[in-house]
Amino acid sequence: MREETQTNHRRVVLGSLSFLLVAVALFVCSVLLDAKTNRLSSVLVLFILLSIIAAATFRLVYCRIAVRRRIAADANAYSRERELTSIFEHALDGIVILDDASVCIDANPAACRLLNVVGAELMGRSFGDFHADRKEFAHHWKSFLSAGYQRGETRLLSRDRQSVFVEYTATANYVPGRHVLILCDNTRQKRAETSFQNIEKLFRQMADHIQEVFWLMDAQSKKLIYVNRAFETVTGRLRSSIEDDLLSYQEIVHADDRIAVISKLADSVTSGEFNEEFRVTRTDGSIRWIWSRAFPVRDPSQPSGWIIGTALDVTSRKQAEIDISRHLAAAEAARSEAEALRRATLALTQNLAMDSILDTLLACLADVVPYTSACVLFAETDSQLLVAREAPRRSPRGAFTVLNPTEYPLLNKVLMERKSVLVADTREDSCWQKCKIFSDACSWMGIPLVASDRILGILSIGASAPHTFTPEHFRMAKSLAIPAAVGIQNARIHELAAIYASELEVQLRTLNQTRRALEQSRSSATPQA
Repeated sequence: MREETQTNHRRVVLGSLSFLLVAVALFVCSVLLDAKTNRLSSVLVLFILLSIIAAATFRLVYCRIAVRRRIAADANAYSRERELTSIFEHALDGIVILDDASVCIDANPAACRLLNVVGAELMGRSFGDFHADRKEFAHHWKSFLSAGYQRGETRLLSRDRQSVFVEYTATANYVPGRHVLILCDNTRQKRAETSFQNIEKLFRQMADHIQEVFWLMDAQSKKLIYVNRAFETVTGRLRSSIEDDLLSYQEIVHADDRIAVISKLADSVTSGEFNEEFRVTRTDGSIRWIWSRAFPVRDPSQPSGWIIGTALDVTSRKQAEIDISRHLAAAEAARSEAEALRRATLALTQNLAMDSILDTLLACLADVVPYTSACVLFAETDSQLLVAREAPRRSPRGAFTVLNPTEYPLLNKVLMERKSVLVADTREDSCWQKCKIFSDACSWMGIPLVASDRILGILSIGASAPHTFTPEHFRMAKSLAIPAAVGIQNARIHELAAIYASELEVQLRTLNQTRRALEQSRSSATPQA
């Protein structure tokens, strides 16, 4: 282009010199002719020469200006061409020029590196050779030519058949019959996404096959974002119920624990720890104990952060702890009962005074049975029951109350069958007959006092409130009645022995007096020598 400009410049200069020579020649001729012709022709020739010289000069100036402009325009075009070529060669994205048949006409180094080929291998080849699916490429190419523009993502195959993922932008007919295709390599991003998807898939597989509930919660709104499959096993609810209502998990927590759990969750954002055991209610109404641990996690993509936690069903352990506590309580109660019975047995069997035994019996009974009134009835005969002691005392000391058991069906039943009777609510028992001794009793127990296969009496226990006595109280009263009957029998035997001893002492005293009187009579009847 520069050589053509220089040639045109030389032509303009030579043309101008030619005009100048012609003008000089005409001037010389006019001078020579001036002597032979008149002055008018000389002036005319001179005017013509001057006009020619002026035209030549104007042409010369114009041509030089035009040449300079053309040189400047060519320099501009050359600079732009160099700039575009540099951009084309150094662009980071691949640029491929294709014809109507998708054959590569030109490509920059970035495109060659992307496809792992050299420029010569790429030129003249159909770009469809590098596409993973040629039929799909042919379909897209046809729609591209008709639309004139296309962009998207696709997978290409390099020369060594390695997958290359690209985002492409294509423009048709930037010059007629020429199409530009720009390729942006996002293989690393695609592989990262694939790797992330694989990790997420493995995470979900792991999360769905563990027994613990894994959960993810928004730290600010306290909305449950994700739970694994174990959530359905533990709570009996579908995971879709959480997706429909992200706060519905609060309804699962037992009403008695709900406020404390929600409060501890809110505090965990600042305290950094959530470690609680609480109850949840399943859809079938059953209760499960849950041990949940969680901790907050900061995430730049989530300004409020997350709370990540696990929840383990510890119902079996909790039930075992409850059973152990119950067994320990039962063992402690049994130990206390045994100790109370031991003390009561010692007190009842070591003391032979009837009054002391009866007072001790009612005192020991008050330690194990919450009665309102109690009394000891002695069976004098089958038709008489003597009130030997009562608590609290109703009758004045020294007064005796005798009951006829046939008038009171429950007392008669205990006396005849020698079996204990428990009436939870006397108002609902048809056999209950009010008695002045226990007229205010709404809950009553009758325990036979049996020793040596002989019924000695009845231990009557009453409470002013119905359903006061439990089976445990009933059992304790029956246990206490055994040493009480033995103590009463021992006291009676002791009393009988004391009576027999007193009678024997009187008889011995009478016998001694008789013996002495006999001796005195014998001595007085004998004659003195």
